Amino acid sequence: MAVEGRNTNGQFSKGNTGGGRLGTGVDKTALNILKANSAGITKKAVEMALAGDTSMIKLCLNKLLPQSSLIQQQLQEQIEALEVANSAIH
Repeated sequence: MAVEGRNTNGQFSKGNTGGGRLGTGVDKTALNILKANSAGITKKAVEMALAGDTSMIKLCLNKLLPQSSLIQQQLQEQIEALEVANSAIH
């Protein structure tokens, strides 16, 4: 019995069309949406960070500032201290 995508020996045929990454079209669509809205997304992330959202502060520090920045390290320590204080309150 022949199986689709295989030759008579049961091996995959050259140029097998049975495979390929699933979701490729979805990935491309999502990437295009992100690219088209990157300025607005970045602005919103910064606004949320400035409003005190510690997750957004971390995101901004990790993605918008250089990794080796001394300022980033100092800010990260301050964020951790704020999170500890916030968890003690709640």
